[in-house]
Amino acid sequence: MNSRAIEAAATLSSWFGAQADWRGAQFPLLKNKAPNEHSVVFITNDSKPDFLRDYPDVDKPTIEIISNPLHRYKKMLLIVGKDTADLKTAVTGLAFGHKLMTGRTASIEAINQLPLREAYDAPRWLRGDRPVHFDELIDYPKQLQAQGLNNGPVKLNVRLAPDLFTWREKGIPITLQYRNTPESSMLDSRLNMLINQEFISGFLLSKNDSLLSKTKTIMPLIGNTDTTKNAEDFSLNGINLAIRNELNFDFRFGVLKKGECSVVPAGGEYGVIDGNSNIDVSGFHHYIALPDLNVFANSGFPFTKYADLHQTLVILDDNPTPEAITLLLNLTGRFGAITGYPGHRLEIQSVSDDNSNYDDKDIMIITAANTAVSDIDENAPTSKLLKNNHRIIKQAFYNGAYDADTTVDVQVSLVSSGDLAVIAGFQSPFDSERSIVSLTASTNSAYKLLDAAFNESQWLSQIKGSAAVITSQGVSSIKADDTYFVGYVPVYTLIWFHLSDHPFGLAFLSILTLLLISFIIWRLLQALTYKRLAEGDK
Repeated sequence: MNSRAIEAAATLSSWFGAQADWRGAQFPLLKNKAPNEHSVVFITNDSKPDFLRDYPDVDKPTIEIISNPLHRYKKMLLIVGKDTADLKTAVTGLAFGHKLMTGRTASIEAINQLPLREAYDAPRWLRGDRPVHFDELIDYPKQLQAQGLNNGPVKLNVRLAPDLFTWREKGIPITLQYRNTPESSMLDSRLNMLINQEFISGFLLSKNDSLLSKTKTIMPLIGNTDTTKNAEDFSLNGINLAIRNELNFDFRFGVLKKGECSVVPAGGEYGVIDGNSNIDVSGFHHYIALPDLNVFANSGFPFTKYADLHQTLVILDDNPTPEAITLLLNLTGRFGAITGYPGHRLEIQSVSDDNSNYDDKDIMIITAANTAVSDIDENAPTSKLLKNNHRIIKQAFYNGAYDADTTVDVQVSLVSSGDLAVIAGFQSPFDSERSIVSLTASTNSAYKLLDAAFNESQWLSQIKGSAAVITSQGVSSIKADDTYFVGYVPVYTLIWFHLSDHPFGLAFLSILTLLLISFIIWRLLQALTYKRLAEGDK
């Protein structure tokens, strides 16, 4: 399958993933076989599946919906072009122009140059250049409003850049503003705040009698008024930067009681989180220790740093199997769900392609375990990549005890009938600020283990460290390579951060700094003394 055709399929899967969001999406691949379900079929004038071999040629990128010729109640979305470049154009046109498409068929006349995405500007990530208001995070009207005694909590989904540098920070600041219907002074009602179902803080709701009538009169819950608004500034702890976090604001209204058994609801209870409440991460730098497969598995980082994936390169085997391509499509669909944006600038190449421009690229390698390095030019950059990958995999197999530099290595020769896969992360040998993540399968069916690891929550939580070995029994994660850091923090913060785990070094640096300051002061005082003595002699 041509690399450009795979790029088109990956772009489409990322767009579908963005539409599916938390629901998830899977993209099994069939080659020249009629699907039994709703499906997407890629066609060029020179490459048509047998079940659509009579489909007419086209002279421009085309998108069409038809009934499956073998299963009349199933639909096919056809992505058609003169060549594979047209397929990419058709998919890009669908992703960015679908709201303008009507009818059964659409052709793409032209696509204006789409701007490159900036780092950390994914639509589903909190912006880092200013405070983000709650009304920018809602999915539907009245999402910030709660009504009645047994109301469900107000929910907001929040995803942050996973490399936010939060060292020595109390948390991420939130300015929370809320309104509620005033109540009797005999009642105590509360607003509880939870993050990922864990209690964080709570506040007593207003019960000022002077506000009660005014609230009923002007309906402050839907009006632009501050009649019963309260503001609380606090720090938000318990956030997991690697995952999508759920903020819950739970209004708990008190009730009136008569006697010991009967409960009479007060009626008309409303609470609302004001849309001008905000979360502010603009004061945080970006700096993270890698490799960390946990942030890759849960947030697609570092590839999702740029939502359009324009700094991501994927390397596949020369003849990738349907299972390997399915894994790639499922991953790009996952990236789309994380960022909310199609990865239409993803670049794909095969291991034998001569591409020396690996600088300024984060690279994902999806290959079989038997991919031979010997078949590639020893001086080729791809050879260097694959050798590093094999080294990390060996370290993973030997639980980090393998050392390629030692003169004697323990070698184990065996034949196993089971499936096995490895996810490994390491620093790019071409750019110290870039990362490599490899996904290697021992057999075609082992690619399904990798899929399962990303879709089963129990397995997903076990993917961490620099290498994860996956079998049918589960996931084992280990540290198989050295830690490196990417990102930026000020120099003085960088020094204190890296010395914080070395108290003796920190003490030595502190003493050295004091001695240096003392020496400078001594020299200044000495100069002043000489000056006064010289003036006295005159």
